[in-house]
Amino acid sequence: MSNPKIFQAFLLSTLLSLCIGWGHGAAGQTLAATLEADVIFEEGVRYYDQELFLNAASSFQKAHDLTPANPVYLYNLGMGYFKLRNYKKAEESFLLAIQA
Repeated sequence: MSNPKIFQAFLLSTLLSLCIGWGHGAAGQTLAATLEADVIFEEGVRYYDQELFLNAASSFQKAHDLTPANPVYLYNLGMGYFKLRNYKKAEESFLLAIQA
């Protein structure tokens, strides 16, 4: 990953999900879903680094759908929308990230 901030966010989300148990949280996600979301998120980061922002946003959305409690996925979804100049969806994603 060429973007160190996105890599740090990915690493932090992975560590947090394993340490505090997003995989077994109140939302009912399984550890398998959390790990699958992390793989899809990493795919989105690769797309983002290649400036394939539509693909990146799609991957970030899929990761979020699997583990809605993870604000990192929403933040990156917002960044994908921002790069696509879809500022309304970007703002919605950023606000949801803050609330997550």
